[in-house]
Amino acid sequence: MRERSTGARRWRVVLGPIGRILLATVLAGGSVAVAQLVVKLLQSVLSLGGAVPAFYYLAYPIVSVLVAYFVYRAYVRLVEKRAVDELSGSSAPVDLGSVP
Repeated sequence: MRERSTGARRWRVVLGPIGRILLATVLAGGSVAVAQLVVKLLQSVLSLGGAVPAFYYLAYPIVSVLVAYFVYRAYVRLVEKRAVDELSGSSAPVDLGSVP
């Protein structure tokens, strides 16, 4: 029983606030980098840089933002086990500090 509590304590230390911030940053940043690489590779396949280069430059940030959003949402639900209130329409201004 003592070993189990020591192991749980070790994980709490490893995945403390700093560890969770680093894990979320690596997961979100890595997944956005992979998504951008996929869009870049699909540029020639789908002619994204051809007749309509603006579509390529529009697809790049849209895909990046969507991937970051869904990865962060999954992280918060699976790791932190809470609702993603800071991205909701009513809570976002409060969390960003624009509403007192």
